[in-house]
This record gives sequence, C-alpha cells and structure tokens, in this order.
Amino acid sequence: MSDSHEYVHVPEHLLFGRNHTGTLGGARPYDRPWPDGTVRASRHHTLVCLEGDYADGRGDSALADLRRVYPWRHVTRCRNTIVVWPVGTVWVSHQPGAVILRGDIDGLDRAAVQAMYPGRTVSCDGSQLTVWPPAPAAG
Repeated sequence: MSDSHEYVHVPEHLLFGRNHTGTLGGARPYDRPWPDGTVRASRHHTLVCLEGDYADGRGDSALADLRRVYPWRHVTRCRNTIVVWPVGTVWVSHQPGAVILRGDIDGLDRAAVQAMYPGRTVSCDGSQLTVWPPAPAAG
C-alpha cells in the first residue's frame, strides 16, 4: 500500500506497524495506540480517520484522549467517526452536510480530505477548504 493512503482493519488495539506484542519492532514514527472500540483506521497524508463503536461514553473519552496525544492538531468526532485533521488546520466547523477547515492546507491535504469524502465537492479558496453538502438526488 502507498505510504500516503492506507487502510488498516483493526483486530487489536495498536495500528500502523506495531507488531503483535505491542513493541515498536519495525514501527514507523506515526504509530499510535487508538481508542478502544476502533474497528477501522485510515490515513491519507496527514489526515487520520478512525471509525468504530464509540458508544456508552467511549466517544467522549476517546476524543479527549486523542486531543491529549495530538495537542497541536484539531481532532473532532461525529457519531462513530473521529478525525485527526491535517497538520496546518487551525479551525474546523461541522455544518449541516458540510465541513469547513481553515489553515495552511496544501494540495496533499486537500486530496486527503477529498479521499475521505468521495463523490463530494471539495473546494479550496486560499486558507479555507470546504466540503460541500452532497448534491440532491435527481428526480
């Protein structure tokens, strides 16, 4: 798999290169333990998306834990998805059907956000990136 876009199915608690003993043998610098309940993780450039069962308060706890691990990054949660937004993001807003990011966003980060929202329009105007709501169904 390419180093800029990888999917990992999570049978265990640790992802991205840690071996089954949890040691760093062969691990890469972005290895992190992910929250309990995580069932799938994907990384696109510097964006990390975690999907899982974050019910029973685990979502709030997981969000707080990730914010402690990544104090310099914007981390948000929407239902069962937690996103560590690209490096350079200084502000994130979830609107009905849309997401707006502001910051120093490069072309690879824009492509990463587009990969996270396939089929959606993603535009970048200077320092603002917008994921537009899905187009209404024809009919």
